[in-house]
Amino acid sequence: MTAGEVLARPRAFGIEAIEVDGQDVRAVREATDRLVQRARGGDGPAFLLCNTYRYHGHHVGDIDRGYYRSAEEEHEWRGIATRSRCWAAG
Repeated sequence: MTAGEVLARPRAFGIEAIEVDGQDVRAVREATDRLVQRARGGDGPAFLLCNTYRYHGHHVGDIDRGYYRSAEEEHEWRGIATRSRCWAAG
């Protein structure tokens, strides 16, 4: 990332900043719960970075994603998403 590390920005201002796998609904929920309790306790703002996978292009005309990701990579990420949906449903 040419602009620097995303988490360094809130931390430079003393803001609590954490990173989670945004594809993992449990991790997002746990981190959110923790940061909400922190804020409600008067400990100030927080920054939550949820890394996710974009399955579609940047715009409607960006239909050929093969030039920036392999079919294998997308297949692997779809498997992760399926596991998350199964956990959430049941």
